[in-house]
Amino acid sequence: MLGIERNSDEAFFTRLYNTVDNPATDSIASWSQSGKSFIVWNPVEFARRVLLCSLLSPSIRSILCIYGYEFRKVGYESNEYANDNFVRGQPELMKNIPRQDSSSQSRM
Repeated sequence: MLGIERNSDEAFFTRLYNTVDNPATDSIASWSQSGKSFIVWNPVEFARRVLLCSLLSPSIRSILCIYGYEFRKVGYESNEYANDNFVRGQPELMKNIPRQDSSSQSRM
């Protein structure tokens, strides 16, 4: 079961990284200027493409929390998210992004 979860994590991170890193999808999501966070420009299309779901609410943060990944919102009003292990040009770091345990997810 752990292997299945890890493969699922890898598939999610691959979709996320490829979407953020591809200039052809900059209208959906792109790296911030620093490359240490990403900005979601089109939440509905981002949900369809990356999260593989329909987004009924524009809150990407809640979806990322449901997925159990430790992304934090950058700023108050933007759709910018960061994780120390999700950095432009360093996709190998993604393997270090931990899944939150169910007890920490329930507190969000």
